[in-house]
Amino acid sequence: GKVFGQEREVTIRTGTYDANILPLPNAMTRFRMGRVTKADVFASAAEPMLRINQTSVPPGSVFRVGYRPPVLDQLATEPLAHGQADDTHHEIAASLAQQWAGHLPRGWQQIDAVVSRLRDHAVFEQSATLRAVEAAHDHVHACPVEAFLHDTRRGDAHLFASSTVLMLRSLGYDARLAGGYYVAADDLDHATGQAAITRAHAHIWPQVRLKLEAGYASSRVDHQQGMARGGQWIDLEPTPGFAVADGAPTFAQQATMTWSS
Repeated sequence: GKVFGQEREVTIRTGTYDANILPLPNAMTRFRMGRVTKADVFASAAEPMLRINQTSVPPGSVFRVGYRPPVLDQLATEPLAHGQADDTHHEIAASLAQQWAGHLPRGWQQIDAVVSRLRDHAVFEQSATLRAVEAAHDHVHACPVEAFLHDTRRGDAHLFASSTVLMLRSLGYDARLAGGYYVAADDLDHATGQAAITRAHAHIWPQVRLKLEAGYASSRVDHQQGMARGGQWIDLEPTPGFAVADGAPTFAQQATMTWSS
């Protein structure tokens, strides 16, 4: 199936942005920063993101970006990368993953089960700080994620995302955390199609990786066709009240800064 949809374009203008990771969306196919024409201005960051070769992106920088978001209903047939199963120190996460998805065929059915069950299992609470979660757990649950899953069952996006990564890894999937900005439809000025992104839009979500196609050493994008050649990281959204849009305008605003955990 056609995993990635038609190319879309978004323009991102930075204000005060104290980082050198370029604020670009996932599944990017092309980008241009103002009138910059020299490739050595940029360098690789965490796969597949880019950074600028200075301490921060200059205020007022304009990025014109092409990207191809995944067609969500096509992902069900896509093979997924295998990761080394790790449930050594996260018994509750591994147990819930088996309870929710262990009986299902390996693939997107398991991933969807973990994400959807977690959204029902716990309550999103913006004010649920890490200290509050730590204070609530007993001595058996040394990990805040374990306390979140077993005791409090309420927390911020980082706990939903971290729980998903641990559960998927326990099932043998290659999963990681991603962080960036999330802009809801209500944040958009519908007359201009623009939104002002601030620290209040900061968000964390998990990603899972597609299986790498034969002949490629790492994930890449064919810029002629704008199609991923396997190994692409796909966004997931387990936090209630948030969504990975299937080509909706808000997806373009989900500028991603990723790092392997």
